[in-house]
Amino acid sequence: MKLDETQALFYRVVTGTAPASPEEIEACFLPSPELSAAERTQIYADMYVWRQVDALREDFGKLAALLGDDRFYALCEAYVREHPSEHPDLGQLGRHFAGFVRARFGDRPELGDLATLEWARAVVFFEA
Repeated sequence: MKLDETQALFYRVVTGTAPASPEEIEACFLPSPELSAAERTQIYADMYVWRQVDALREDFGKLAALLGDDRFYALCEAYVREHPSEHPDLGQLGRHFAGFVRARFGDRPELGDLATLEWARAVVFFEA
Protein backbone atom coordinates (compact mmCIF):
# COMPACT_ATOMS: atom_id res chain seq x y z
CA MET A 1 0.00 0.00 0.00
CA LYS A 2 1.28 3.46 -0.90
CA LEU A 3 1.74 6.20 1.69
CA ASP A 4 -1.23 8.26 0.50
CA GLU A 5 -3.45 5.15 0.66
CA THR A 6 -2.20 4.37 4.16
CA GLN A 7 -2.88 7.93 5.27
CA ALA A 8 -6.36 7.89 3.74
CA LEU A 9 -7.18 4.62 5.51
CA PHE A 10 -5.87 5.93 8.82
CA TYR A 11 -7.95 9.09 8.42
CA ARG A 12 -11.09 7.05 7.70
CA VAL A 13 -10.48 4.82 10.72
CA VAL A 14 -9.73 7.67 13.11
CA THR A 15 -12.50 10.04 12.01
CA GLY A 16 -15.12 7.40 11.25
CA THR A 17 -15.88 9.14 7.95
CA ALA A 18 -16.05 5.84 6.09
CA PRO A 19 -15.96 2.33 7.48
CA ALA A 20 -12.86 0.21 7.15
CA SER A 21 -12.98 -3.54 7.43
CA PRO A 22 -10.95 -5.34 10.07
CA GLU A 23 -9.09 -7.01 7.21
CA GLU A 24 -8.07 -3.64 5.75
CA ILE A 25 -6.83 -2.45 9.13
CA GLU A 26 -4.92 -5.65 9.89
CA ALA A 27 -3.32 -5.66 6.43
CA CYS A 28 -2.13 -2.06 6.73
CA PHE A 29 -1.21 -1.48 10.39
CA LEU A 30 0.95 -3.53 12.70
CA PRO A 31 -0.24 -5.09 15.93
CA SER A 32 1.77 -4.95 19.12
CA PRO A 33 2.34 -7.90 21.46
CA GLU A 34 -0.60 -6.65 23.57
CA LEU A 35 -3.01 -5.19 20.99
CA SER A 36 -4.30 -6.00 17.53
CA ALA A 37 -3.94 -3.43 14.77
CA ALA A 38 -7.66 -2.63 15.09
CA GLU A 39 -7.31 -2.07 18.85
CA ARG A 40 -4.31 0.18 18.31
CA THR A 41 -6.09 2.32 15.72
CA GLN A 42 -9.16 2.48 17.98
CA ILE A 43 -7.03 4.31 20.55
CA TYR A 44 -6.48 7.07 17.99
CA ALA A 45 -10.16 7.08 17.02
CA ASP A 46 -11.19 7.46 20.67
CA MET A 47 -8.68 10.24 21.26
CA TYR A 48 -9.89 12.07 18.15
CA VAL A 49 -13.41 12.27 19.59
CA TRP A 50 -12.27 12.93 23.16
CA ARG A 51 -10.07 15.84 22.10
CA GLN A 52 -12.97 17.44 20.28
CA VAL A 53 -15.26 16.92 23.27
CA ASP A 54 -12.59 18.57 25.44
CA ALA A 55 -12.46 21.53 23.05
CA LEU A 56 -16.24 21.90 23.20
CA ARG A 57 -16.15 21.62 26.99
CA GLU A 58 -13.74 24.58 27.04
CA ASP A 59 -16.27 26.73 25.17
CA PHE A 60 -19.44 25.33 26.72
CA GLY A 61 -18.37 24.70 30.31
CA LYS A 62 -21.61 25.79 31.96
CA LEU A 63 -23.67 23.61 29.64
CA ALA A 64 -21.33 20.69 30.36
CA ALA A 65 -21.76 21.20 34.11
CA LEU A 66 -25.53 21.42 33.74
CA LEU A 67 -25.83 18.26 31.62
CA GLY A 68 -23.19 16.22 33.46
CA ASP A 69 -20.25 14.38 31.95
CA ASP A 70 -22.05 11.46 30.35
CA ARG A 71 -24.85 13.47 28.72
CA PHE A 72 -22.46 16.19 27.56
CA TYR A 73 -20.09 13.61 26.08
CA ALA A 74 -22.95 11.87 24.23
CA LEU A 75 -24.21 15.23 22.92
CA CYS A 76 -20.73 16.25 21.74
CA GLU A 77 -20.00 12.90 20.16
CA ALA A 78 -23.22 13.13 18.15
CA TYR A 79 -22.37 16.73 17.24
CA VAL A 80 -18.87 16.00 15.93
CA ARG A 81 -20.22 13.10 13.86
CA GLU A 82 -22.85 15.39 12.32
CA HIS A 83 -20.65 18.52 12.15
CA PRO A 84 -17.05 17.39 11.64
CA SER A 85 -14.42 20.07 12.01
CA GLU A 86 -14.02 22.05 8.79
CA HIS A 87 -11.51 24.59 10.04
CA PRO A 88 -7.85 24.17 11.02
CA ASP A 89 -8.61 26.09 14.25
CA LEU A 90 -10.21 23.66 16.73
CA GLY A 91 -11.66 26.73 18.45
CA GLN A 92 -14.13 27.00 15.55
CA LEU A 93 -15.59 23.55 16.17
CA GLY A 94 -18.50 24.85 18.24
CA ARG A 95 -19.87 27.35 15.76
CA HIS A 96 -22.95 25.19 14.99
CA PHE A 97 -23.28 23.76 18.49
CA ALA A 98 -25.99 26.09 19.82
CA GLY A 99 -28.30 25.20 16.94
CA PHE A 100 -27.54 21.53 17.46
CA VAL A 101 -28.39 21.85 21.16
CA ARG A 102 -31.66 23.63 20.30
CA ALA A 103 -32.62 20.84 17.91
CA ARG A 104 -31.75 18.12 20.44
CA PHE A 105 -33.41 19.79 23.42
CA GLY A 106 -36.41 21.50 21.85
CA ASP A 107 -38.35 21.01 25.08
CA ARG A 108 -35.64 22.88 27.02
CA PRO A 109 -34.97 26.14 25.16
CA GLU A 110 -32.83 27.43 28.02
CA LEU A 111 -30.12 24.95 27.02
CA GLY A 112 -29.94 26.39 23.51
CA ASP A 113 -29.90 29.90 25.01
CA LEU A 114 -27.04 28.95 27.31
CA ALA A 115 -25.08 27.44 24.40
CA THR A 116 -25.66 30.61 22.36
CA LEU A 117 -24.42 32.77 25.23
CA GLU A 118 -21.35 30.62 25.79
CA TRP A 119 -20.47 30.62 22.09
CA ALA A 120 -20.80 34.42 21.97
CA ARG A 121 -18.43 34.65 24.92
CA ALA A 122 -15.93 32.34 23.19
CA VAL A 123 -16.05 34.37 19.97
CA VAL A 124 -15.61 37.69 21.78
CA PHE A 125 -12.64 36.31 23.72
CA PHE A 126 -10.67 35.88 20.49
CA GLU A 127 -11.75 39.14 18.83
CA ALA A 128 -9.12 41.82 18.38
